[in-house]
Amino acid sequence: MRLVFLQNKQKELIELAKINSGLTWNEMSKKLRLDECYIRISLRREKCIISFETFSTLCNLAKIPLYEWMQFVKDVRRDNWGQICGGKIGGVVHKPATKVNIKEPILSNKLAEFIGILLGDGSLSQGQYDCSIVLNRIYDAPYTYYVRNLIFNLFGVNCHFYPLRGGIRVTVYSKKLFDFLVGKMQIPYGCQDKFIPTYLLKSKILMRCALRGIFDTDGSVYLSSKKKIINIKSKCLKKDVMSLLDALKIRYHVSGENINITNHRDIKEFLSSVGSSNLKNIIKIIEFYTKNISVKNNPELLRKFNAYSGIKVPFTYIF
Repeated sequence: MRLVFLQNKQKELIELAKINSGLTWNEMSKKLRLDECYIRISLRREKCIISFETFSTLCNLAKIPLYEWMQFVKDVRRDNWGQICGGKIGGVVHKPATKVNIKEPILSNKLAEFIGILLGDGSLSQGQYDCSIVLNRIYDAPYTYYVRNLIFNLFGVNCHFYPLRGGIRVTVYSKKLFDFLVGKMQIPYGCQDKFIPTYLLKSKILMRCALRGIFDTDGSVYLSSKKKIINIKSKCLKKDVMSLLDALKIRYHVSGENINITNHRDIKEFLSSVGSSNLKNIIKIIEFYTKNISVKNNPELLRKFNAYSGIKVPFTYIF
């Protein structure tokens, strides 16, 4: 994928990379594996947009946290966006389903969490045999890589990343994965109503893991001295999520499609037993309960990503 930055931010990043690394243009071109003139003229003058791989290398050379500079990205495009805009490729580009072998994992905490993620903000499509999860391209950036690694560790397959307006779609094309999830794991696909499979309801540990996946994709947390709320908004899964919370003895109240946990005791129970694997949630939890700082989804949150990048996930907060 390719990144479109706010005006002059691409130029600023390239110049910072050169200054902070102490490299010549020629040396930098070897690091980036790009032509020297292309970097100095086309990229630095912002005549062309850069790939995510080039962006990542530039951040390393500039000694700048990757997620901090992500706040200056205003659009994300496919690698072949020029062809699409030029009319050489019509419509949406889809990758045809391929015969990708997978390993079939046994039921585990990790698989339960993945199922929660897929039910929360994912989908299965029979037409392309694709398994897709949609996330926010900026605030879910660290979580995107967590999901990618989780999929690889569970099934032994790599993901494709597709930019969306304000989001990013993590996709695996595999008929065998589709058959495994639909057949053995009983995950609904297409336009079928979503539900939490009954085998996840037989163990409180599995219930917590599945709930964590749903919360990290369909939920949010807001913590301040005046107001504390954990919210899960899922129209399709509302009744099933309520059943999970009831089984875990976590109290909540419902407002439309929103399930809200506001009681201090229940918030503590949720954070200590369910927790989160999404870094944006983890930062908000730690910053508030250790420093009494309320963090929102804004550039302040992005600046904290690097400091918390080494934290172990899944994360639960012990009060």
